[in-house]
Amino acid sequence: MTESYFENIENVIINEIMLARKSIKIAVAWFNLKTILDILTIKVRGGISVEIILQDDEINNGGKYSLNFRNYKNHGGLLIWARSENSTMHQKFCIIDDETVITGSFNWTNRAEKRNDEDILVHKNDNKIAANYVGRFDELKTKYSSVSPTSSKRAENTKREISRKP
Repeated sequence: MTESYFENIENVIINEIMLARKSIKIAVAWFNLKTILDILTIKVRGGISVEIILQDDEINNGGKYSLNFRNYKNHGGLLIWARSENSTMHQKFCIIDDETVITGSFNWTNRAEKRNDEDILVHKNDNKIAANYVGRFDELKTKYSSVSPTSSKRAENTKREISRKP
């Protein structure tokens, strides 16, 4: 079953995430919706595996609208920064329990929710689509997990985080 959504997309995503029983895999270019991050942190604390791949740039990492992922990571959430001089990780999808796929034009940002014309599709009970997206997520995870930190902003943030530790 596939449903399309053009309004209140943040709430649709939240409702789907709340249904997760085992795992949540997210690959999205830009993400600054705090409500979703808070729910993902709750899911991690409840024993759900949550993995996020994000583009490493000022929107996600170090800019004035960036989220603080520390609490999420401290509870066991995985965050992978996608860095590449040759390409932008521009994916926008989420896989819940390796069964439900959310995909579309929607970046997980306040601007997308409040100002842009966006869409998502929610695919349920389609094993072929789910398997394709799980495969793509695994490819991205492998690609970006092996990249060394080269972003000067990321290195600067890491130095600040280390220096603040007791």
